[in-house]
Amino acid sequence: MTANFHIKTFSDYRLFFDAIRANKPDIILLDLMLPMIEGTEVLKYVKSNLLMHNIPVIVVSGLINEKEKVMCLDLGADDYISKPFGFNELVSRINAVLRRFGVKDVLKYDNIEVDV
Repeated sequence: MTANFHIKTFSDYRLFFDAIRANKPDIILLDLMLPMIEGTEVLKYVKSNLLMHNIPVIVVSGLINEKEKVMCLDLGADDYISKPFGFNELVSRINAVLRRFGVKDVLKYDNIEVDV
């Protein structure tokens, strides 16, 4: 299986927040184990922000207890995948979430839309 995603990674949550304010992504893969901030705090911020709340979020974590999974889903995560996982599973979960959110390859400029 191949995937044709444009990916950006961030080592600092402040850079991440600046980037998604400037250019809204189609989906966020969020690891819970982050430096400087808890991943759940990032999830809460994204899901409570009016400009970001409708961005789908898949939580990625090495924590596999049910309580953690339920908490993230209750906070608004759209899926939860436990490490380790395979590439094909990750791509399938991303595609499934994007289908639910109706994300398509659409280019927009002013009043013109092109469905790629």
